[in-house]
Amino acid sequence: LANMLVLAYGKCRSVSDARKVFDGIEEPNVFSWTVIIAAYAENKDHREAVQFFRRMNQEGVRANQVTLITVLSSCSASLDRLADGRTVHGCITGSSFETYRPLQTALVNMYGKYGRVREARAVFDGMAERDVITWSAMITAYAQGGHGRQAWSMYHGMSLDGVKPNEVTFVAICEACCSFPSFLEREALVEHVYESGYDCYTIVGNSIANMFSKCGDPSSARQAFDRIPRKDVVSWSVVISSLTQHELADEGLLLFRAMLAEGVAPNHATLVNCLDACSFSKNFGDGRVVHGVAKSLGMESSSPVVATAVLDMYSRCGSLVDAKRMFEKISSRDVVAWTAMISAYQQEGLSDQAMKLFRSMDLDGVRPNETTFMRLVAVCMDQNSLARGRMIHSRIVEEGLEASTSVSNALITFYGQSGSLAEASRVFGRMAAATLISWTAIISAFAQHSHSQRALELYQRMDLEGIKPDDVTFITILFACSHSGMVEEGRRYFLAMVGDHGIESSVQHLDCLVDLLGRAGWLEEAEKLARSMPL
Repeated sequence: LANMLVLAYGKCRSVSDARKVFDGIEEPNVFSWTVIIAAYAENKDHREAVQFFRRMNQEGVRANQVTLITVLSSCSASLDRLADGRTVHGCITGSSFETYRPLQTALVNMYGKYGRVREARAVFDGMAERDVITWSAMITAYAQGGHGRQAWSMYHGMSLDGVKPNEVTFVAICEACCSFPSFLEREALVEHVYESGYDCYTIVGNSIANMFSKCGDPSSARQAFDRIPRKDVVSWSVVISSLTQHELADEGLLLFRAMLAEGVAPNHATLVNCLDACSFSKNFGDGRVVHGVAKSLGMESSSPVVATAVLDMYSRCGSLVDAKRMFEKISSRDVVAWTAMISAYQQEGLSDQAMKLFRSMDLDGVRPNETTFMRLVAVCMDQNSLARGRMIHSRIVEEGLEASTSVSNALITFYGQSGSLAEASRVFGRMAAATLISWTAIISAFAQHSHSQRALELYQRMDLEGIKPDDVTFITILFACSHSGMVEEGRRYFLAMVGDHGIESSVQHLDCLVDLLGRAGWLEEAEKLARSMPL
């Protein structure tokens, strides 16, 4: 009776009552220990579930298959219990239920969750019989560990073994296919799903749509969405996210309205994606509609992430009043909210208010992040204040964020614009791995201040390090040549840009070339080129 009470209390989520009853059992047997471990596991207190398993071992009570499967589920769920999981594996090895298939599958699943695919595979290979659950667990282990090819190979092995996939298999292999550069495997998988009839499962349809979305194919994601017979909020969210993140904001927002018309309430992810779409397209009208939906669902007040997305949308749409009103409504402001409001002031040219807000953020005990500092450096650029920029740089060093590539790039640009080339060079020199943006920023710094020879030397260094230039890099190089009258060098770099790097010339490139020829006195050539330029 006591064991049944522990079981009942556990099912009713009253773990404290289950514990009281368990503590009253004079000599708990294996069933007693199993039900209390299950009570903690089912209520997501995985630490206590593992602790009780340890106590059970210390008491000399031998676990059965159900106990071991239960504790393995806790080891898998908490992701900091690998050592305990291996202990459980040790208990299984050599026992009478070492070859018990559900237990072996639980081990494959546990090792897979920790990314230990070799250990998962060793258990899998040692199994005498494997069912669809076992195969799916192994495929999932490979997929979640980023081993897409091995997952695909396992999927084919499963077919050769005569085991038919189920919805879990298809969800896992869809995740694996996200890493494939080839479209063929994805098409083959989708065809197999439709042939097997599993496209009627919403979770499988969602996974197919998500796979195409992650592979940068919003059109196929939309087609997969249209085939889902019973769409849930995840279905709508996946395809709306796919469209809005691939510069199809209008189509995504139309689908958002269709979602509302179908009576499906959007989740946090859907609202944030739609708000982001309105932000980047500066769609103030639809932004207000999405905000209204968020407010009606109570997410404006309950979700800081949604509230911050609303703030950012108003900021990017140029409505500082609405952005400020939203900021004041957020009761628990994190660094993202503070940074969004600082950005709003910066975008409106209100540099003093931005700096004042940063001081308030400091007083509120919120530590700035990389994005905060990038915005603050932009504020200093707007103010053309070298002294204030140096102060922000000191804070960046204090916070240990100078190693951030994005922050370093912002500082190089700032010091370059301010004419402090020595400081720009020091920041650049301390970078662990300069990117194309970093190189372009330092080249531009020297080019802007008539140090053309140094700018070209830096470009040659960049070339030797194997960093490929882009169109912006060449605008900087042509600018450097133009301001030093280096006609032949400028022509050579222009030809290399088009011929060697395959970069199409833009109006800005041709403008630099006209300026170069004009400054060098080649007026006839400059006039011919100017006449050939698009209006």
